Amino acid sequence: MFKYIFGRRHFFIGFYVFLFLLGCQTKNKSNTTNLALPLPANKSTLAADSAKKINPIGHRLQVDGENFRPYFLKNSNAVIFVSQKRSAHKNPQIYRCLLNSSNNCEKETRLTFSDGEADFPVTLQNDEKIAYISTTDAIKENPRLFSANSNLNIQLQDVFITNTFAFPVERLSKSALPITSISPVSEHQLILSVKIQKTTSDFISKILLINWPQASSQELLVAKNSEISFPIRNKNQVTIWSQKNSIWMQNQKGKSEVAVNLFSSIHDISWWDADHLSILVSGRMHNDLFDQIYILDLRLNCSILLAATNTDLWYPQTANKKLAYTAVVDGAQQIYIVNLLESLGACQSISNQQAPQIHSISN
Repeated sequence: MFKYIFGRRHFFIGFYVFLFLLGCQTKNKSNTTNLALPLPANKSTLAADSAKKINPIGHRLQVDGENFRPYFLKNSNAVIFVSQKRSAHKNPQIYRCLLNSSNNCEKETRLTFSDGEADFPVTLQNDEKIAYISTTDAIKENPRLFSANSNLNIQLQDVFITNTFAFPVERLSKSALPITSISPVSEHQLILSVKIQKTTSDFISKILLINWPQASSQELLVAKNSEISFPIRNKNQVTIWSQKNSIWMQNQKGKSEVAVNLFSSIHDISWWDADHLSILVSGRMHNDLFDQIYILDLRLNCSILLAATNTDLWYPQTANKKLAYTAVVDGAQQIYIVNLLESLGACQSISNQQAPQIHSISN
């Protein structure tokens, strides 16, 4: 199904989204309850219209600057995010928006006021605390690594904890680390990915588990010259991450590659349903021209095309039948929020030898 939106000067191709609630079908299940919005009837049209301006579906977060990496508070009536290139500051800082019933930003609050770059905001302690990473102290403590003479692209950052009103600010990490992502595990635990660069071609990737407020840490995984990205972990101690354009999983029995040859590239991953091992993946299957959003159910070994359009879609997050994501529009990142609607559908079986065919469903 297609939507065409005509303006005075531009032809817009609508943003097409197909959303399902977790619960993929198997041979023993006749149907499931899912969340759905329209999906393009033919994905090849995305290539034909790739040069045209897009109009993503959902409500754009109407705030100043360039905005990305949304993260819902648990009741979904507020979202924290990163904002940069504003009149008040150019460097990335953390903000919170209280949302009304139309997903408009009813009240915006700036949460960080640092000289460095703040990123990856998440919540702890039942949303009473916000954790994020920042370069502020690392720049002051390691000026050599940030100087023009440094030949390594090392981004040292610290983990900070603040309350939802942004005061006081507590430094959790004892020393600055080259952190590449952060995700909450429980009300008092965070999981980090770290990339320790020795030379431009020699590096070590690690997954660390950090306890708060003890500030103790545990090393979960180490890989040499192979970057580990966006690790997530549930309360059952199952860790999932992306590595070499594949999805990997580690539990008490060991680690395994659970999505082989499925994606040509992966941008980021996050939880769709942590208890049922279902994840959101922003990436490209082999026929995609842009990073699209997929659901992967790792228990039932199936996938669902969640969101597709003619631009890159990053950092998806869900809460209480809402989806927040970042769309790259006119070269800038902006946040969109969609209310999810109930419908029926099925998960498409994953073959480890080739990418699955995604079937569209029209009304």
